[in-house]
Amino acid sequence: MTVDYLKQCFTYNDGELVWNKRPASHFSSQGRANIWNAKYSGKVAGAVHKSGYVHVKVDSKAMKAHRIIWALHNDCMPDKTIDHINGIKTDNQIENLRHVTQKENCQNMKPRANAVVSGVFLRKQRGYEYWYASISIDNVKKHLIATTDLFEAICARKSAENKYGYLGV
Repeated sequence: MTVDYLKQCFTYNDGELVWNKRPASHFSSQGRANIWNAKYSGKVAGAVHKSGYVHVKVDSKAMKAHRIIWALHNDCMPDKTIDHINGIKTDNQIENLRHVTQKENCQNMKPRANAVVSGVFLRKQRGYEYWYASISIDNVKKHLIATTDLFEAICARKSAENKYGYLGV
């Protein structure tokens, strides 16, 4: 799919894609084009997928709306990951999107539900609770510390972030 084709399909409007009136060349017949345009032209495209991202179907191909929006604004298809800077998967305003490596995208992820800060988790084993700190460097998980002291675990994590030049939030 080319950017020019996507520009024929969509207009960007404040974080959303709006269907344009599409030319007959996008369809098997003028009649199908007329039916489709009467139903969808001028309406917001896409829906929130179970992944949490807005997906749009273009000619039976599912695409993520944030990748289309980035492509429309930059006149080229993204060859890397498109990151939501604020971590909100449905916030597709162009100011919230950046073209990054997968590693940079992972560093911008929100902490897991059971994490106090990114990389520090409460673990429970056989009635014993402790704080576990770890960090992933080049897809290799490094154990940092297991301790009953939350502050010590957070310090170990922050120290590792500084040591490895981690760009996380």
